[in-house]
Amino acid sequence: MSYWLPIVAFVVFVLLLIFRRPAVSLLLFFVLFSFGVHLVGSLFIDLRGPVLSLQLVREIGPSRSAGLLAVAYILTLLIPVTALEVAARGGLIRRAIADQPRSESGEAALATAFLWVNTIGLVVVLVELLRGGTIPLFAGVERWVYTEQFAGPIHKWYVEFGNFFAAVLGYFWASPLLSKRPPDRRFFLLGIGFGAYLMLVGNRFSIFYSWGSFFAMPLAAIMIARGVQPGAVGTFSRATRAILLSGAAAGAVFIVVGVFQSLVVTRGFGTDFAAAALQQRTLVETGEMWFAAHERIFVEGGGDPREAREFVFNSPLVPSVRNTSIPYLMWLEAGDYAVTILDAGSGYGGGFPDIAFYLAGARGGWLLLAAMALCQAILLVLFCRAVVARQPILVFLVFYVLYAFLNFNIGAMLNFLVAWTFWVKVAALLGWIVVERYRVLADRGTSLVPEAKRV
Repeated sequence: MSYWLPIVAFVVFVLLLIFRRPAVSLLLFFVLFSFGVHLVGSLFIDLRGPVLSLQLVREIGPSRSAGLLAVAYILTLLIPVTALEVAARGGLIRRAIADQPRSESGEAALATAFLWVNTIGLVVVLVELLRGGTIPLFAGVERWVYTEQFAGPIHKWYVEFGNFFAAVLGYFWASPLLSKRPPDRRFFLLGIGFGAYLMLVGNRFSIFYSWGSFFAMPLAAIMIARGVQPGAVGTFSRATRAILLSGAAAGAVFIVVGVFQSLVVTRGFGTDFAAAALQQRTLVETGEMWFAAHERIFVEGGGDPREAREFVFNSPLVPSVRNTSIPYLMWLEAGDYAVTILDAGSGYGGGFPDIAFYLAGARGGWLLLAAMALCQAILLVLFCRAVVARQPILVFLVFYVLYAFLNFNIGAMLNFLVAWTFWVKVAALLGWIVVERYRVLADRGTSLVPEAKRV
Protein backbone atom coordinates (compact mmCIF):
# COMPACT_ATOMS: atom_id res chain seq x y z
CA MET A 1 0.00 0.00 0.00
CA SER A 2 2.90 2.36 0.73
CA TYR A 3 3.90 2.07 -2.95
CA TRP A 4 0.44 2.91 -4.28
CA LEU A 5 -0.48 5.59 -1.72
CA PRO A 6 1.53 8.48 -3.27
CA ILE A 7 0.48 7.43 -6.79
CA VAL A 8 -3.19 7.47 -5.83
CA ALA A 9 -2.64 10.76 -3.99
CA PHE A 10 -1.11 12.31 -7.12
CA VAL A 11 -3.99 11.15 -9.32
CA VAL A 12 -6.58 12.47 -6.85
CA PHE A 13 -4.67 15.76 -6.52
CA VAL A 14 -4.57 16.28 -10.30
CA LEU A 15 -8.24 15.34 -10.76
CA LEU A 16 -9.31 17.73 -8.00
CA LEU A 17 -7.21 20.43 -9.59
CA ILE A 18 -8.77 19.86 -13.02
CA PHE A 19 -12.38 19.79 -11.81
CA ARG A 20 -12.17 22.24 -8.90
CA ARG A 21 -9.59 24.70 -10.25
CA PRO A 22 -9.72 24.45 -14.07
CA ALA A 23 -8.01 27.82 -14.54
CA VAL A 24 -5.00 26.78 -12.45
CA SER A 25 -4.91 23.47 -14.33
CA LEU A 26 -4.76 25.33 -17.62
CA LEU A 27 -2.01 27.61 -16.32
CA LEU A 28 0.06 24.59 -15.25
CA PHE A 29 -0.86 22.33 -18.16
CA PHE A 30 2.71 22.32 -19.50
CA VAL A 31 3.92 20.73 -16.28
CA LEU A 32 0.85 18.63 -15.47
CA PHE A 33 0.86 16.82 -18.80
CA SER A 34 4.55 16.01 -18.61
CA PHE A 35 4.26 14.71 -15.06
CA GLY A 36 1.33 12.48 -16.02
CA VAL A 37 3.15 11.02 -19.01
CA HIS A 38 6.35 10.30 -17.07
CA LEU A 39 4.46 8.76 -14.16
CA VAL A 40 2.66 6.41 -16.56
CA GLY A 41 6.03 5.46 -18.08
CA SER A 42 7.48 4.79 -14.64
CA LEU A 43 4.47 2.64 -13.72
CA PHE A 44 4.82 0.70 -16.97
CA ILE A 45 8.44 -0.17 -16.16
CA ASP A 46 7.58 -1.03 -12.55
CA LEU A 47 4.69 -3.32 -13.41
CA ARG A 48 5.63 -4.76 -16.82
CA GLY A 49 9.37 -5.08 -16.31
CA PRO A 50 11.71 -6.38 -17.36
CA VAL A 51 11.27 -4.41 -20.57
CA LEU A 52 13.94 -3.61 -23.15
CA SER A 53 15.19 -0.03 -23.18
CA LEU A 54 16.74 0.71 -26.56
CA GLN A 55 18.43 3.87 -25.26
CA LEU A 56 19.93 2.29 -22.14
CA VAL A 57 20.68 -0.90 -24.12
CA ARG A 58 19.48 -3.18 -21.32
CA GLU A 59 16.37 -4.55 -19.74
CA ILE A 60 14.90 -2.44 -16.96
CA GLY A 61 12.35 -3.17 -14.25
CA PRO A 62 10.47 -4.33 -12.39
CA SER A 63 10.91 -1.74 -9.66
CA ARG A 64 9.12 0.42 -7.11
CA SER A 65 10.25 3.78 -8.44
CA ALA A 66 6.90 5.33 -9.39
CA GLY A 67 5.81 5.90 -5.79
CA LEU A 68 8.73 8.18 -5.00
CA LEU A 69 8.31 9.93 -8.35
CA ALA A 70 4.71 10.74 -7.44
CA VAL A 71 5.88 12.29 -4.14
CA ALA A 72 8.32 14.53 -6.01
CA TYR A 73 5.58 15.60 -8.41
CA ILE A 74 3.14 16.40 -5.60
CA LEU A 75 5.76 18.53 -3.84
CA THR A 76 6.60 20.39 -7.07
CA LEU A 77 2.93 21.14 -7.78
CA LEU A 78 1.64 21.75 -4.28
CA ILE A 79 3.73 24.87 -3.62
CA PRO A 80 2.72 26.88 -6.74
CA VAL A 81 -0.91 25.68 -6.53
CA THR A 82 -1.09 26.82 -2.91
CA ALA A 83 0.46 30.18 -3.78
CA LEU A 84 -2.01 30.73 -6.64
CA GLU A 85 -4.93 29.73 -4.41
CA VAL A 86 -3.88 32.15 -1.67
CA ALA A 87 -3.29 34.95 -4.22
CA ALA A 88 -6.65 34.35 -5.88
CA ARG A 89 -8.64 34.10 -2.63
CA GLY A 90 -6.91 37.14 -1.18
CA GLY A 91 -7.67 39.19 -4.29
CA LEU A 92 -3.98 39.77 -5.05
CA ILE A 93 -4.42 38.82 -8.70
CA ARG A 94 -7.81 40.47 -9.24
CA ARG A 95 -6.65 43.75 -7.66
CA ALA A 96 -4.13 44.09 -10.50
CA ILE A 97 -7.07 45.27 -12.63
CA ALA A 98 -6.67 48.64 -10.90
CA ASP A 99 -3.14 48.87 -12.37
CA GLN A 100 -4.35 48.82 -15.98
CA PRO A 101 -3.30 51.81 -18.11
CA ARG A 102 -5.90 54.52 -18.57
CA SER A 103 -5.73 54.12 -22.34
CA GLU A 104 -5.50 50.94 -24.40
CA SER A 105 -3.89 52.74 -27.33
CA GLY A 106 -0.34 51.74 -26.35
CA GLU A 107 -1.20 48.06 -26.14
CA ALA A 108 -3.21 48.26 -29.36
CA ALA A 109 -0.24 49.73 -31.23
CA LEU A 110 2.10 47.08 -29.79
CA ALA A 111 -0.35 44.31 -30.70
CA THR A 112 -0.70 45.56 -34.28
CA ALA A 113 3.06 45.76 -34.72
CA PHE A 114 3.48 42.27 -33.28
CA LEU A 115 0.76 40.94 -35.59
CA TRP A 116 2.22 42.44 -38.77
CA VAL A 117 5.83 41.52 -38.02
CA ASN A 118 4.95 37.89 -37.36
CA THR A 119 2.49 37.67 -40.26
CA ILE A 120 5.33 38.77 -42.52
CA GLY A 121 7.56 36.22 -40.76
CA LEU A 122 5.04 33.45 -41.48
CA VAL A 123 4.79 34.45 -45.14
CA VAL A 124 8.57 34.50 -45.47
CA VAL A 125 9.09 31.01 -44.00
CA LEU A 126 6.25 29.59 -46.12
CA VAL A 127 7.69 31.08 -49.30
CA GLU A 128 11.12 29.77 -48.31
CA LEU A 129 9.62 26.31 -47.74
CA LEU A 130 7.83 26.22 -51.11
CA ARG A 131 10.77 27.65 -53.08
CA GLY A 132 13.17 25.12 -51.55
CA GLY A 133 11.23 22.25 -53.07
CA THR A 134 11.63 20.05 -49.97
CA ILE A 135 8.57 19.78 -47.72
CA PRO A 136 9.57 17.47 -44.84
CA LEU A 137 6.04 16.19 -44.18
CA PHE A 138 5.85 14.72 -47.68
CA ALA A 139 9.56 14.12 -48.38
CA GLY A 140 10.20 12.10 -45.22
CA VAL A 141 12.81 14.56 -43.92
CA GLU A 142 13.36 14.96 -40.17
CA ARG A 143 12.55 18.40 -38.75
CA TRP A 144 16.10 18.97 -37.45
CA VAL A 145 17.56 18.04 -40.83
CA TYR A 146 15.35 20.67 -42.45
CA THR A 147 16.37 23.23 -39.83
CA GLU A 148 20.09 22.57 -40.25
CA GLN A 149 20.33 22.06 -44.02
CA PHE A 150 17.44 23.87 -45.69
CA ALA A 151 15.87 26.49 -43.42
CA GLY A 152 16.79 30.14 -43.25
CA PRO A 153 17.45 32.35 -40.21
CA ILE A 154 13.80 33.31 -39.65
CA HIS A 155 12.73 29.67 -39.36
CA LYS A 156 15.59 29.04 -36.95
CA TRP A 157 14.52 32.06 -34.88
CA TYR A 158 11.01 30.68 -34.46
CA VAL A 159 12.40 27.27 -33.51
CA GLU A 160 14.71 28.88 -30.95
CA PHE A 161 12.31 31.42 -29.44
CA GLY A 162 8.93 29.99 -30.40
CA ASN A 163 7.83 29.33 -26.83
CA PHE A 164 8.16 33.02 -25.96
CA PHE A 165 6.42 33.97 -29.20
CA ALA A 166 3.52 31.66 -28.30
CA ALA A 167 3.08 33.21 -24.84
CA VAL A 168 2.97 36.76 -26.23
CA LEU A 169 0.66 35.63 -29.04
CA GLY A 170 -1.66 34.14 -26.43
CA TYR A 171 -1.60 37.37 -24.43
CA PHE A 172 -2.63 39.57 -27.35
CA TRP A 173 -5.32 37.03 -28.28
CA ALA A 174 -6.85 36.87 -24.78
CA SER A 175 -6.34 40.41 -23.43
CA PRO A 176 -9.57 41.86 -24.95
CA LEU A 177 -11.46 39.66 -22.46
CA LEU A 178 -10.29 42.08 -19.76
CA SER A 179 -12.36 44.77 -21.51
CA LYS A 180 -15.34 42.40 -21.81
CA ARG A 181 -14.72 41.94 -25.52
CA PRO A 182 -14.17 38.65 -27.37
CA PRO A 183 -10.58 37.50 -27.94
CA ASP A 184 -8.81 38.92 -30.97
CA ARG A 185 -9.30 36.35 -33.74
CA ARG A 186 -6.40 37.72 -35.76
CA PHE A 187 -3.90 36.26 -33.32
CA PHE A 188 -5.74 32.95 -33.19
CA LEU A 189 -5.62 32.67 -36.98
CA LEU A 190 -1.93 33.56 -36.94
CA GLY A 191 -1.38 30.74 -34.45
CA ILE A 192 -3.25 28.28 -36.68
CA GLY A 193 -1.11 29.41 -39.61
CA PHE A 194 2.08 28.71 -37.70
CA GLY A 195 0.68 25.36 -36.57
CA ALA A 196 0.09 24.31 -40.18
CA TYR A 197 3.60 25.45 -41.09
CA LEU A 198 5.16 23.51 -38.20
CA MET A 199 3.36 20.38 -39.36
CA LEU A 200 4.66 20.84 -42.92
CA VAL A 201 8.26 21.13 -41.72
CA GLY A 202 8.07 17.79 -39.93
CA ASN A 203 7.12 18.56 -36.33
CA ARG A 204 5.16 15.89 -34.50
CA PHE A 205 4.10 16.57 -30.93
CA SER A 206 6.46 18.42 -28.62
CA ILE A 207 6.33 21.83 -30.29
CA PHE A 208 2.51 21.79 -30.52
CA TYR A 209 2.34 20.76 -26.86
CA SER A 210 4.70 23.51 -25.68
CA TRP A 211 3.40 26.30 -27.93
CA GLY A 212 -0.19 25.39 -27.11
CA SER A 213 0.51 25.30 -23.36
CA PHE A 214 2.17 28.71 -23.35
CA PHE A 215 -0.43 30.23 -25.68
CA ALA A 216 -3.13 29.28 -23.14
CA MET A 217 -1.36 30.67 -20.06
CA PRO A 218 -2.57 34.31 -20.41
CA LEU A 219 -6.15 33.04 -20.83
CA ALA A 220 -5.71 30.97 -17.66
CA ALA A 221 -4.49 34.05 -15.76
CA ILE A 222 -7.63 35.94 -16.80
CA MET A 223 -9.78 32.99 -15.73
CA ILE A 224 -8.10 32.98 -12.32
CA ALA A 225 -8.78 36.71 -11.92
CA ARG A 226 -12.43 36.14 -12.85
CA GLY A 227 -12.70 33.36 -10.30
CA VAL A 228 -13.76 30.77 -12.87
CA GLN A 229 -15.35 27.81 -11.10
CA PRO A 230 -16.11 24.30 -12.32
CA GLY A 231 -18.75 24.20 -15.00
CA ALA A 232 -18.56 27.95 -15.62
CA VAL A 233 -19.07 27.50 -19.36
CA GLY A 234 -20.91 30.78 -19.57
CA THR A 235 -17.77 32.66 -18.60
CA PHE A 236 -16.99 32.98 -22.30
CA SER A 237 -19.23 33.76 -25.23
CA ARG A 238 -20.37 31.09 -27.68
CA ALA A 239 -17.96 32.45 -30.30
CA THR A 240 -15.04 32.27 -27.87
CA ARG A 241 -15.88 28.70 -26.90
CA ALA A 242 -16.10 27.78 -30.59
CA ILE A 243 -12.64 29.27 -31.18
CA LEU A 244 -11.20 27.33 -28.24
CA LEU A 245 -12.69 24.07 -29.47
CA SER A 246 -11.55 24.65 -33.05
CA GLY A 247 -8.04 25.44 -31.84
CA ALA A 248 -7.93 22.22 -29.79
CA ALA A 249 -9.23 20.25 -32.77
CA ALA A 250 -6.67 21.79 -35.12
CA GLY A 251 -3.87 21.00 -32.66
CA ALA A 252 -5.05 17.40 -32.41
CA VAL A 253 -5.06 17.06 -36.21
CA PHE A 254 -1.54 18.53 -36.47
CA ILE A 255 -0.26 16.09 -33.84
CA VAL A 256 -1.94 12.96 -35.24
CA VAL A 257 -0.79 13.68 -38.80
CA GLY A 258 2.73 14.58 -37.63
CA VAL A 259 3.17 11.50 -35.44
CA PHE A 260 1.81 9.10 -38.08
CA GLN A 261 3.94 10.59 -40.86
CA SER A 262 7.06 10.59 -38.68
CA LEU A 263 6.79 6.97 -37.53
CA VAL A 264 5.44 5.35 -40.69
CA VAL A 265 7.19 7.37 -43.41
CA THR A 266 10.07 9.52 -42.12
CA ARG A 267 11.59 6.93 -39.80
CA GLY A 268 10.53 4.01 -41.98
CA PHE A 269 8.93 1.87 -39.27
CA GLY A 270 5.91 1.14 -41.44
CA THR A 271 2.56 0.19 -39.99
CA ASP A 272 3.93 -3.09 -38.61
CA PHE A 273 6.56 -1.61 -36.29
CA ALA A 274 5.07 1.84 -35.67
CA ALA A 275 3.14 0.61 -32.61
CA ALA A 276 6.29 -0.87 -31.06
CA ALA A 277 8.22 2.34 -31.73
CA LEU A 278 5.40 4.39 -30.21
CA GLN A 279 5.40 2.20 -27.10
CA GLN A 280 9.16 2.62 -26.73
CA ARG A 281 8.82 6.39 -27.07
CA THR A 282 5.79 6.93 -24.82
CA LEU A 283 6.10 4.21 -22.16
CA VAL A 284 9.77 3.22 -21.90
CA GLU A 285 11.74 6.38 -22.69
CA THR A 286 9.48 8.45 -20.42
CA GLY A 287 10.35 6.37 -17.37
CA GLU A 288 13.80 4.89 -17.98
CA MET A 289 15.92 7.78 -16.67
CA TRP A 290 14.02 7.95 -13.38
CA PHE A 291 14.25 4.16 -13.06
CA ALA A 292 18.04 4.42 -13.39
CA ALA A 293 18.25 7.31 -10.90
CA HIS A 294 16.03 5.57 -8.36
CA GLU A 295 18.07 2.39 -8.68
CA ARG A 296 21.41 4.18 -8.28
CA ILE A 297 20.51 6.63 -5.49
CA PHE A 298 17.68 5.14 -3.45
CA VAL A 299 18.25 1.41 -3.91
CA GLU A 300 22.05 1.13 -4.14
CA GLY A 301 22.82 4.26 -2.11
CA GLY A 302 25.10 5.62 -4.83
CA GLY A 303 25.44 8.97 -6.51
CA ASP A 304 28.18 11.57 -6.13
CA PRO A 305 26.79 15.11 -5.58
CA ARG A 306 30.24 16.69 -5.91
CA GLU A 307 30.81 15.01 -9.27
CA ALA A 308 27.32 15.99 -10.43
CA ARG A 309 27.84 19.66 -9.52
CA GLU A 310 31.17 19.67 -11.33
CA PHE A 311 29.74 18.28 -14.57
CA VAL A 312 26.53 20.32 -14.48
CA PHE A 313 27.86 23.72 -13.40
CA ASN A 314 31.60 23.86 -14.01
CA SER A 315 32.90 21.36 -16.58
CA PRO A 316 30.07 20.12 -18.81
CA LEU A 317 30.79 16.99 -20.81
CA VAL A 318 29.61 18.58 -24.06
CA PRO A 319 29.92 22.38 -23.77
CA SER A 320 27.93 22.93 -26.97
CA VAL A 321 24.79 21.41 -25.38
CA ARG A 322 22.83 24.12 -23.60
CA ASN A 323 21.26 21.85 -20.98
CA THR A 324 24.25 20.37 -19.16
CA SER A 325 22.13 18.10 -16.94
CA ILE A 326 21.15 15.73 -19.75
CA PRO A 327 24.76 14.99 -20.91
CA TYR A 328 25.70 14.11 -17.33
CA LEU A 329 22.69 11.81 -16.87
CA MET A 330 23.38 10.18 -20.24
CA TRP A 331 27.06 9.70 -19.36
CA LEU A 332 26.07 7.87 -16.17
CA GLU A 333 24.10 5.36 -18.23
CA ALA A 334 25.94 5.16 -21.56
CA GLY A 335 29.50 6.18 -20.67
CA ASP A 336 31.55 7.87 -23.37
CA TYR A 337 29.04 6.74 -26.00
CA ALA A 338 26.78 9.50 -24.65
CA VAL A 339 29.16 12.08 -26.14
CA THR A 340 28.83 10.43 -29.56
CA ILE A 341 25.03 10.58 -29.30
CA LEU A 342 25.10 14.23 -28.28
CA ASP A 343 27.57 15.19 -31.00
CA ALA A 344 25.14 13.66 -33.52
CA GLY A 345 22.49 16.12 -32.33
CA SER A 346 20.40 13.61 -30.37
CA GLY A 347 19.82 13.13 -26.65
CA TYR A 348 17.67 11.41 -24.02
CA GLY A 349 14.54 12.96 -22.56
CA GLY A 350 13.50 13.35 -18.95
CA GLY A 351 15.91 14.05 -16.11
CA PHE A 352 13.43 15.54 -13.63
CA PRO A 353 13.42 15.10 -10.67
CA ASP A 354 16.51 12.89 -11.08
CA ILE A 355 19.00 15.74 -11.33
CA ALA A 356 17.92 17.24 -7.98
CA PHE A 357 18.90 14.06 -6.13
CA TYR A 358 22.14 13.66 -8.09
CA LEU A 359 23.13 17.23 -7.18
CA ALA A 360 21.97 17.38 -3.56
CA GLY A 361 21.69 13.77 -2.45
CA ALA A 362 18.76 11.60 -1.43
CA ARG A 363 17.72 14.06 1.29
CA GLY A 364 18.93 17.40 0.00
CA GLY A 365 17.19 16.79 -3.31
CA TRP A 366 13.82 17.38 -1.65
CA LEU A 367 14.97 20.81 -0.43
CA LEU A 368 16.19 21.70 -3.91
CA LEU A 369 12.85 20.69 -5.43
CA ALA A 370 10.98 22.78 -2.85
CA ALA A 371 13.17 25.82 -3.46
CA MET A 372 12.67 25.65 -7.22
CA ALA A 373 8.92 25.19 -6.77
CA LEU A 374 8.80 28.26 -4.51
CA CYS A 375 10.55 30.40 -7.14
CA GLN A 376 8.13 29.11 -9.73
CA ALA A 377 5.16 29.96 -7.47
CA ILE A 378 6.26 33.58 -7.05
CA LEU A 379 6.78 34.01 -10.78
CA LEU A 380 3.41 32.45 -11.64
CA VAL A 381 1.62 34.93 -9.38
CA LEU A 382 3.60 37.78 -10.95
CA PHE A 383 2.71 36.50 -14.41
CA CYS A 384 -1.01 36.43 -13.60
CA ARG A 385 -0.88 39.95 -12.16
CA ALA A 386 0.99 41.27 -15.20
CA VAL A 387 -1.61 39.78 -17.57
CA VAL A 388 -4.53 41.16 -15.57
CA ALA A 389 -2.85 44.58 -15.30
CA ARG A 390 -2.46 44.61 -19.11
CA GLN A 391 1.28 45.14 -19.01
CA PRO A 392 2.50 43.20 -22.09
CA ILE A 393 6.19 44.00 -21.70
CA LEU A 394 6.09 42.83 -18.09
CA VAL A 395 4.19 39.71 -19.20
CA PHE A 396 7.04 38.90 -21.57
CA LEU A 397 9.78 39.59 -19.01
CA VAL A 398 8.12 37.52 -16.29
CA PHE A 399 7.57 34.64 -18.69
CA TYR A 400 11.17 34.92 -19.89
CA VAL A 401 12.39 34.22 -16.34
CA LEU A 402 9.58 31.80 -15.47
CA TYR A 403 10.33 29.67 -18.52
CA ALA A 404 13.66 28.58 -17.06
CA PHE A 405 11.90 27.12 -14.01
CA LEU A 406 9.15 25.48 -16.07
CA ASN A 407 11.84 23.97 -18.30
CA PHE A 408 13.57 22.57 -15.21
CA ASN A 409 10.40 20.60 -14.47
CA ILE A 410 10.53 19.08 -17.94
CA GLY A 411 14.17 18.82 -19.01
CA ALA A 412 16.06 19.12 -15.69
CA MET A 413 18.04 22.15 -16.85
CA LEU A 414 19.70 23.90 -13.90
CA ASN A 415 22.89 25.43 -15.27
CA PHE A 416 20.91 28.58 -16.15
CA LEU A 417 21.47 29.56 -12.51
CA VAL A 418 25.18 30.13 -13.20
CA ALA A 419 24.67 31.89 -16.54
CA TRP A 420 25.11 35.68 -16.41
CA THR A 421 22.46 36.11 -19.08
CA PHE A 422 19.81 34.69 -16.73
CA TRP A 423 20.60 37.30 -14.09
CA VAL A 424 20.45 40.02 -16.74
CA LYS A 425 16.89 38.83 -17.42
CA VAL A 426 16.12 38.94 -13.70
CA ALA A 427 17.54 42.48 -13.47
CA ALA A 428 15.48 43.56 -16.49
CA LEU A 429 12.36 42.10 -14.87
CA LEU A 430 12.96 43.88 -11.56
CA GLY A 431 13.74 47.14 -13.36
CA TRP A 432 10.55 47.00 -15.41
CA ILE A 433 8.48 46.25 -12.29
CA VAL A 434 9.75 49.56 -10.93
CA VAL A 435 8.95 51.32 -14.22
CA GLU A 436 5.40 49.96 -14.20
CA ARG A 437 4.98 50.98 -10.57
CA TYR A 438 5.96 54.55 -11.43
CA ARG A 439 3.48 54.48 -14.31
CA VAL A 440 0.64 53.22 -12.08
CA LEU A 441 1.30 55.85 -9.41
CA ALA A 442 1.54 58.56 -12.07
CA ASP A 443 -1.85 57.50 -13.43
CA ARG A 444 -3.24 57.80 -9.90
CA GLY A 445 -1.64 61.19 -9.37
CA THR A 446 0.72 60.00 -6.63
CA SER A 447 4.49 59.57 -6.39
CA LEU A 448 6.97 57.03 -5.08
CA VAL A 449 8.91 59.89 -3.46
CA PRO A 450 7.01 61.60 -0.62
CA GLU A 451 6.80 65.38 -0.73
CA ALA A 452 8.91 67.31 1.75
CA LYS A 453 7.00 68.61 4.73
CA ARG A 454 6.47 72.33 4.91
CA VAL A 455 8.25 74.15 7.74
